[in-house]
Amino acid sequence: MKKIKFPWLYIICVFFVLYPTVALSASAQWGIISPNEAEDKQTKKSVSIPIFTQIIVLTLPPDWSIKPVHENVTQQHYIVEYLPKGQTLTNWHEMITLQGFKNLASAPQMSPKVLLSMLGNQIRKVCSDSFVVKYISSKNVDSYNAMSAVIGCGEVPNNHPSGIKKGQGEFGYYVAIKGNNEMYLVNRSWRGGAYSIETMPIDQDDLSTWISNFKTIKVCEKNNKIATECWEREIRD
Repeated sequence: MKKIKFPWLYIICVFFVLYPTVALSASAQWGIISPNEAEDKQTKKSVSIPIFTQIIVLTLPPDWSIKPVHENVTQQHYIVEYLPKGQTLTNWHEMITLQGFKNLASAPQMSPKVLLSMLGNQIRKVCSDSFVVKYISSKNVDSYNAMSAVIGCGEVPNNHPSGIKKGQGEFGYYVAIKGNNEMYLVNRSWRGGAYSIETMPIDQDDLSTWISNFKTIKVCEKNNKIATECWEREIRD
């Protein structure tokens, strides 16, 4: 396949949470985008997040904070991160991250699978022999082309500036979505002790429960309608 060239390639380095998050210096110019919040009867919490030309609605698991632990926006990239209550950005066990990449959907040959492949290649460089990947599904997300994958690093060979220590492992379920103009990446990550393919931190039987909140992701248009209409709309096939 012909190699894709586009100016967003440098952003790939922030996909995997092993890499440092985007610096906050650009937020002063563009401003932090504050998500709207809602809570349903089952105590699951929804956040409605405007990202460039569309709105992404996520449902967080119970006992997770609706206040982002980190949020930043630049001219080409948006990122927001959520943690369970009691965990911190420097010492976390689980994290949900949403990223948006402005106009990336219009790049030649760009697709959710290409995005995940690029992510996987970057993680492989960090993990070497402990790298694991499995593509799960190419099912649409709220009528938008999407693909999901499990990607992980069984054991990090060296300490990393992000806070992960030598000998620890990281595992994530990633969903790449092709919006009207932007590409979106949503992932839930686990960080803890080293593991192998035989001792995955989340086994196949538990995975569907662990990622159940991803089944309610919505991609809505940015217009004058209030955000709750996006929450209440049925998910599109």
